[in-house]
Amino acid sequence: YAVVDFDNTLSIGDSQWSLFIGQCRRLAYRLNPDEFAALLSQEFSTEEIAAKVPSFSFSYEDLIHDIVHCYRLFYDAHEIGLSPTTRPSAYPLEREEFLTKMLFLLSQVESFLSVEAACRFIEYPFTHLTSEEVYRLAQEVHQETAERTRREGMKHATYRSPEALSS
Repeated sequence: YAVVDFDNTLSIGDSQWSLFIGQCRRLAYRLNPDEFAALLSQEFSTEEIAAKVPSFSFSYEDLIHDIVHCYRLFYDAHEIGLSPTTRPSAYPLEREEFLTKMLFLLSQVESFLSVEAACRFIEYPFTHLTSEEVYRLAQEVHQETAERTRREGMKHATYRSPEALSS
């Protein structure tokens, strides 16, 4: 799939980021935990990332492990899917952790690997979704983002892993 924005160009880095964040927040995936783990660990090897990005006080293997661990919790709790739920998440701190670490990983892939790798990272989670489902998800996420922007104005967002969560 290719997602384009309003000027009919690839939307990597602009509205595509909104869609990526929206998909992470909604857990709008059709991947089972093993497929999700393969997406992160096989396509984006920790060795390749570690060789090209600055050193941090954690390993990329731990980062990917934490993301996959959260995903498995959501999957087992039936929180993964395209239908928005009104019930509260059984794992609110893990949801914050998941979003924060997915965005961090995307920023590292985009900054230090390649635009092509970032595109794959953004597009692979659409696996098993139809083009109509991706289109509907994009419409809903962009409408929510526009409404939030009109209500709250433009602002810089900072995502942090919750300190209360020991991973």
